[in-house]
Amino acid sequence: MLKSKKKILALVGMCGAGKSSAALVLDELNIKGVYFGKLTLDYLKENGRVVNPREEKWAREKLRREQGMAVFAKMALPKIIHLLNDHDLVYLDGLYSLEEYEYLKSALTTSLILIEIFADKQTRHSRLAKRKNRPLTLDECSTRDLDEVKVLNKAGPIALSDYKVANNEGPENLAKSLRELLSKIKSS
Repeated sequence: MLKSKKKILALVGMCGAGKSSAALVLDELNIKGVYFGKLTLDYLKENGRVVNPREEKWAREKLRREQGMAVFAKMALPKIIHLLNDHDLVYLDGLYSLEEYEYLKSALTTSLILIEIFADKQTRHSRLAKRKNRPLTLDECSTRDLDEVKVLNKAGPIALSDYKVANNEGPENLAKSLRELLSKIKSS
């Protein structure tokens, strides 16, 4: 049984909001994490598929269709438990669906804290268009937004977030906001 003082920070938010940037800040603060997106990339590689936005979407939808909307939480659970055995605070990068959240809430006896990383749509889409790995066109950004809400049930965890961290003004402000939030969370 896991100790109740342990906490999991689940980063939620729309694509391009800055969840990966927030994860980098947490890494720099020596907080260990599980990247849900890596599970998709691993699945593609294991099945000899190319890694690109179209294939990632295919894999996410296929796995969820075949194994349910909580599949990524189920796949990540052993990694989460392993980290919690050695650390009181861990994070999850990219918890998406309400079903993933509900699954983890029922499977773990530790606090699961949802932190929404948010940025306005124009900022998010601009970031996605400029990113080095897997850039998206503006049309692809809009399609992905709709898919994340309608197909991946991403709105639930965002709506239930315990904390919101704005990420419109660059990495320094994001890091400062996250450090302040972590102090608050650790002291509670």
